[in-house]
Amino acid sequence: MFNTVIFDIDGTLLDTSQGVTEAIKFTINEFGLKKLNKEELKNFVGYSPLKKGFMHFCNVDGDMANLCCETYRKYYKEKSAQLCRIYEGIIPLLDLLKIQKYKLGVATFKNEENAKLLLKALEIDYYFDYVSGANYEKEQTKTDILKKCLYELKSNPKETIFIGDSHTDAAASEEVGCMFIGVTYGFGFKSEDDLSDILHKKIFDNVSEVGKYIISRT
Repeated sequence: MFNTVIFDIDGTLLDTSQGVTEAIKFTINEFGLKKLNKEELKNFVGYSPLKKGFMHFCNVDGDMANLCCETYRKYYKEKSAQLCRIYEGIIPLLDLLKIQKYKLGVATFKNEENAKLLLKALEIDYYFDYVSGANYEKEQTKTDILKKCLYELKSNPKETIFIGDSHTDAAASEEVGCMFIGVTYGFGFKSEDDLSDILHKKIFDNVSEVGKYIISRT
């Protein structure tokens, strides 16, 4: 039986694609990097972590990618709340999980402070018992961030569901031993085939299906 649900932010709780795209374009212009076409920008939005995204799509080294990340984050912090939306069905799902007494958490590659500020600006921060984000002073994996969330929630991985939209999320979930729910409405997964190498998983096309599945396992 599950008693904890942890969410990714980008492409799972929130559609942040416009803000991410604008921040990427701003950063590229600031440093005079190679312009990206629409398809490359779309793929960058779903890429994580951010540093590797700049290295992969803009052909820069690690030091330059770090500078890009700093510029990106400054711009995104100022604009993010105005350029994102909560996915349809998320608030009813959070309400339902709270009624059912689930512990709720967030595990995201966003800077932890910025993630909390964004959730507060959108007035959904009070749903979550703990928000675990990145600390840019040290290298972290999604597994590290998820483990921290589980520790702070005092939750057993075997009694936890992690919901995300990327293979990075799925791999972290498998490494810590959580059940994983992949969603195709976000930036990453397109079909169940994208999760063929992940055990203990489900994949759904909309938030309503996610909620029905979780409640069926209560």
